[in-house]
Amino acid sequence: MPSFPRAPEWPVLIRQAKPAVVAITAKDLKGRVLTTGTGFIASREGWVVTTRHLIDDASRVEVHIAHRGTLAARRIVAEDVEADVAVLQLRTTAGIFRCCGWRRKIPRTPARGSP
Repeated sequence: MPSFPRAPEWPVLIRQAKPAVVAITAKDLKGRVLTTGTGFIASREGWVVTTRHLIDDASRVEVHIAHRGTLAARRIVAEDVEADVAVLQLRTTAGIFRCCGWRRKIPRTPARGSP
């Protein structure tokens, strides 16, 4: 079972994650807003994780990054409709992004038995 940070660690966690949180706007061909939501920058190359249903039927997806402005999503890198997850790649040559740098080593142990 995963363990969660103790209460005093939450402010630190929020401070670390906040720069990676983005607002996302999905638009149709005429530029009308279809839906809005959030996501987070998951890589320094500008990959953004969001919910798949947010970008359904969108012709254009814009990602609003605090202190950086708005960037268009270039393409969907990966998606899982069943899990409702999508990974977008931003259209930019602007450089390195601030991302959620959480890393946790997970021991590689062989699975035993059946699920």
